[in-house]
Amino acid sequence: QVAMNALPPRTDYLGAEWATIWRERLEETPPWLIQWLKHQCDGPYWRNGSLAPDYARIDCAMMLIGGWNDGYVNAVLRMMEHCTAPRKAMIGPWVHQLPHNAYPGPTIDWLHECVRFLNFWLKGIENQVMEEPAIVYYQ
Repeated sequence: QVAMNALPPRTDYLGAEWATIWRERLEETPPWLIQWLKHQCDGPYWRNGSLAPDYARIDCAMMLIGGWNDGYVNAVLRMMEHCTAPRKAMIGPWVHQLPHNAYPGPTIDWLHECVRFLNFWLKGIENQVMEEPAIVYYQ
């Protein structure tokens, strides 16, 4: 994680100013790792901005996507267990990447499933997406 914060920004987004922006970010980024070490147990520091333990705050439909090899897969499973809003989940053998190009495979057409979900909830299209299993997983 420390290395990720030190990476330079993408030049195709920032153009010629990338080096200046990168230097400013490196100089102004607080040493968050030290804070994490000071707060190694669950408590107020981690609850700020967290859904846990009050998952009922979510009242909109959710399409959750996670990977077995992702450090956050437990969040998908907890939300499926504790949230009361309509929800579906897709979990596969991926790392913290989008499923269509994640390693390892299988790569899947997850966008198709997202569109079906959004069509049902945002456009009112009856497509039986919510009648299918709540969790789809790939090994």
